[in-house]
Amino acid sequence: MNRKMILAPIIVLLMLLAVAPAMACPTHTQKVPASEWTTAPVPGTSLPPKYQWNMGSITVEIGYQSDVKGTLEIGSNTYVIYSHAVSDLVYNSKTGVADRVSNAVWYVPTLGASDGFSGIITIDSYGVTSLNPATGAPVGTTSYSAHVELRGFGEFKGQTLTLSYDGPNVLSPTPTIWTGYCLIPT
Repeated sequence: MNRKMILAPIIVLLMLLAVAPAMACPTHTQKVPASEWTTAPVPGTSLPPKYQWNMGSITVEIGYQSDVKGTLEIGSNTYVIYSHAVSDLVYNSKTGVADRVSNAVWYVPTLGASDGFSGIITIDSYGVTSLNPATGAPVGTTSYSAHVELRGFGEFKGQTLTLSYDGPNVLSPTPTIWTGYCLIPT
């Protein structure tokens, strides 16, 4: 009798735990196509890294800062954005590869000062011949791979922007377009 009284609540608890995920309120999102392209660096805003050191063929930079102006399309909406990024970079002069991880904020000033996206951008640059001595940016990049994962704030709160690009380093007059999607809560 004691055994049944002890096992009964445990069995009921296990059944509830098995059913609980199915009972949870589902998250509804809409997956909308998105793209971004940079139109121009903001003059005078690139700052050299705070720390830089060389270890043979490896160069490490911490705290490289850059600001760029761009265009962001989410579904049928187009926004002018200003991006501020603080990056860390590792460059291997033997392989010509520079790997950069950036904490970025993309502001949408037409909506307000507190609207946009923030998160992580990773860029792997190939064919790099050197680093710009004034800014620390990779020079001579022939191709690159970019991956973006940003979360919305302000008017974009609750949205997730995911973009990527894998291909040649295309310079003016045709900008490189990063494509992907934006998850918008419904």
